[in-house]
Amino acid sequence: MNALAKFEELVTYDTTDVVIEQLKEKYLGYRVDGDEDKENYQLCREGRTVVRSLRTAVEKRRKELKSESLTFGRMVDSKAEGLTSELRAIEDHLKAQELIVDEARARKKEELAKRLRETAEARQKELDSYGISYPLNALQALTDENFEDLKTEAKIKQAEELERQAGLEKRKAVFAERSKQLADIDAKIPEFDLLVDMDDSKFESILCSENAAYLEKQKLRREEKLKLEKEREERAELAKTLKAQEEENRTLRAEAAAKKEAEERKEAEERAALQLKQKEEALEEQRKQRIKEQAEKEALLEELKIEALDSVTEASIKELDTLAARKISALCNQGEIDIDHAMADRILLEALTAIGMKELVESYGKISRVFA
Repeated sequence: MNALAKFEELVTYDTTDVVIEQLKEKYLGYRVDGDEDKENYQLCREGRTVVRSLRTAVEKRRKELKSESLTFGRMVDSKAEGLTSELRAIEDHLKAQELIVDEARARKKEELAKRLRETAEARQKELDSYGISYPLNALQALTDENFEDLKTEAKIKQAEELERQAGLEKRKAVFAERSKQLADIDAKIPEFDLLVDMDDSKFESILCSENAAYLEKQKLRREEKLKLEKEREERAELAKTLKAQEEENRTLRAEAAAKKEAEERKEAEERAALQLKQKEEALEEQRKQRIKEQAEKEALLEELKIEALDSVTEASIKELDTLAARKISALCNQGEIDIDHAMADRILLEALTAIGMKELVESYGKISRVFA
C-alpha cells in the first residue's frame, strides 16, 4: 500500500458520502407551498440547522487533519471541499425555501406598515379640518372607535373655539366703535375689558361729559387760532415794511457805492495819467542828459584826440599809453556800460592807429558789436 493510500485512510470524517446521500434524500425533497406553509417552513429551518452543524463539523475536522502535514492537508482540503460543496448545495436549497416565507413575511410587514401609515395620514387629514395635530404613531395605534371619539372631542373643541372667537370679534367691534366715538372728541380711551363691559347708560354719560369738554376745548382753540392768525398777519405786515425799508437802504447803498467807485476810478485814472506824464518827463530829461553827456564826452574826446606819432619809440609809446589810460578813466566810468565800451573802443583804436596799426584797426571795425 502506497503512502497516498495510507493518507487517504487517515482522512476520515464523521459525515461520510453515505450520510450525504441520506441528507440529500431527506432534505432536497422539502418544498414550501406558499407563504402560509408554516409546517414545511419549520422543517426546512430545522433541516438547515442540522446540515449547517455537519458542515461546521467537517470544517473543524479538516483543520484537525490538515495540521498533521501539508500533503495530508491537501488531501483533507480536497475531501472537505467535496463534502462542503455537497452540504452547501443542500443548505442553499433549504435557505432558498426559508426565504420564500421570510420574504413573504417581510412584504406583509411592509404592506401592513404602509396601510397603517396611510390610515394615520388619512386620520390626520380629517383632524386638520378641526385644527388639531396628532403624532402619526399614536394615530396608527388608535382603533376606529377611539379615533371617532377623538374626532368628536375635536369637533366640540372647535365649536367652542369658534364661539369664543365670535364673542371676541363682537367685543372687538364694540371696543372699536366706542374707541372711535371717544377719539373723535379727544377723550381718553379706557382699557379693553373696562370699555367693552361698560353698560350703555354709563358710556353715554361719559360720552356727553367728554363731548362738553371737547366743545369747550374747540372754542378755546378757535379763539387761540384767531389770535395767532392776527399776530401772524401783524408780523407779516411788519416784515413787509422792513423789507421795503431794506430794499430802499440797499438801493441807496448801491448808488453810494457806485458813485464812490466812479470817483475812485476817476482819481485812479488821473493818478495814472499824472504818473505817466511824470515818467515821460523823467525819460525825456534822462534822454536830454545823456545827449548832453555824450556831447561833452565827444568834445573831451576830440580835445584829447590822439595824434599819429612821427616816430614809434619806447618813450612815445609810453606817452601814448599814459594818454589813452587817462582818456579811458575820464570818459568811461559814467555808469552807461554800452557807451563806456564804445568810448573805450574808440580810444584804443586811436591809440593803435597812432602807432601805425591801421590795417588791424580797419579789420576790427568790420566786426559786429553788441553796443553802439
